[in-house]
Order: sequence, then C-alpha cells, then structure tokens
Amino acid sequence: MRQWLLNVWRMCLGLVEVPAKVRRSRERAQLRFEQLEDRTVPATFLVRDILGGSSGSGPTEFVNVNGTLFFVADDGTGTNGHGKELWKSDGTSSGTVLVADIWPGTDGSNPRYLTNVNGTLFFRATDGFFFTTGTELWKSDGTSSGTVLVKDIWPGTFFFSFSSYPSSLTNVNGTLFFVANHGTNGYELWKSDGTSSGTVLVRDIRLGAY
Repeated sequence: MRQWLLNVWRMCLGLVEVPAKVRRSRERAQLRFEQLEDRTVPATFLVRDILGGSSGSGPTEFVNVNGTLFFVADDGTGTNGHGKELWKSDGTSSGTVLVADIWPGTDGSNPRYLTNVNGTLFFRATDGFFFTTGTELWKSDGTSSGTVLVKDIWPGTFFFSFSSYPSSLTNVNGTLFFVANHGTNGYELWKSDGTSSGTVLVRDIRLGAY
C-alpha cells in the first residue's frame, strides 16, 4: 500500500513516467471548448404606422402572392384616408402602400376573401351603392391600374347596384371557385379564369332563386 501511494506521489511530481494507459485516460478526460453558434433573436419592428395614433389600422386577410404580402387595412377617414382598402408590402415602410382606392373616398371597399390563384390576387370588394357595381368579384396584379372588376355577376339598375356577394373563394389547380348569387339561381357554385366571359355558374344545384 505504501509503495502504491509512493508511486502516485512520484507521478504527480514528475519523478517517474506516467503509464500509457493512464495518459490516454487523462487525454480523454480533458475538457474541450468550442465556439457557440450565433443564436441572436431577429429584431421585431413596426413595418409602417398606416393609421397614425393609437387606434391602429387593423390589418387582416394576409396572403402571399409571389413574395409580396397583400392585406386589408384601414387608414382612416381623415384628409388622406381611404377607409378599409387593399394594401401590399415588401416588408419595408416605403414599400407598404395602398394598392387601389376601389371605393373612392373614405367609405372603403372592405375587400374580403383574398385568394392567390397562379400569381393573381382575387377578392370581393364594394365600389359603392349608386351608379356602381356593388359587391362583386375583383382581381389585382398589385398595381392600381391592374386592380379591376372581374365581372358584375348581378347587374344593377341604372342608379342602384345589386350585388352577388362572392364568398368562399378557393383555388383549385389554377381555377377560382366561389359562391355567388346573380339574382336568378340564388347562391350557387361559380368558377372564374379571371375573365368576364370565363366567370360562369358551374351548376344550379337547387333550382330557383333561393
């Protein structure tokens, strides 16, 4: 026992060579330090204060179209306000802009059911009540001039607009399907290829107007 303790003491002092087995064990036991990967949390910031003040513009209906975010927001009823309209954003303040003032003034067209179909944004919107088309199917390429009515499915009278109220917009392999009422068949299934002539009733499943 004494000899064993003496040998350990000599190895600690470096007076005798440490056996190879012990050296390998020490080498395996050595701590190793590696550089940690960067785990910095991305910054979260306001993209744009669309409606100044504390009320908020209430963005909704978010949809991605070819890397551009489309959404609906209300910039108010002030001097420069448009009400609830279609907006888009590239993630910068300067690139977050109104696409089109579909219902001119501050009433807002209240776009709904934003749907991407092969890079074209479809939605329903209201362009007014009198001398207009009412609430119908629209589409947009992201420009004001390219934001247009697809079809006035339920045409109005000379001064008063009826509305087909499109809803449940759905992309099926590049064709838009939706529900609408054109005044004769009630609410039925429709489809659209983005043109007026290509926006048609699929089938009058329940005969009659209701």
